[in-house]
Amino acid sequence: MAHYLWLIAIPVLEISSRTLFVQRKGLFMRLYEALYILDPRLDEENRSQTIDRFNNSVTGFGGKIVKIDPWGKKRLAYAVKGHLDGYYVLTYFQAEPNHLHEVDRICLITEGIIRHLVVRSESPQAAELLAKAELLAKAE
Repeated sequence: MAHYLWLIAIPVLEISSRTLFVQRKGLFMRLYEALYILDPRLDEENRSQTIDRFNNSVTGFGGKIVKIDPWGKKRLAYAVKGHLDGYYVLTYFQAEPNHLHEVDRICLITEGIIRHLVVRSESPQAAELLAKAELLAKAE
């Protein structure tokens, strides 16, 4: 059953004590950070295709990439899927909360990604990064 917010006539999906989700696209875009580890045996071309596939999974649902920070090849603390090394990529992006399951699904089925983690970013550095990205977007 849909509820309505009385001050502004926007249909509301859920009203709880913690969160208010509104059924309008782009209204609650949150900042997330994703750290994923790529197979170290991938060449540069396949690595960039895998990164593009992740980025397309975010932007395909109206999200936007804020920053991509490739950390490079690093030693893993323990073997993951038989690999002792991995190529780390940290990506900051904005997306609606209900589209994260699709981003997670793409990471799970992509062969080049051996491990991933997506979390909501609440750090002060992420807020500064988002403010800079919004200023650059307004300048263009």
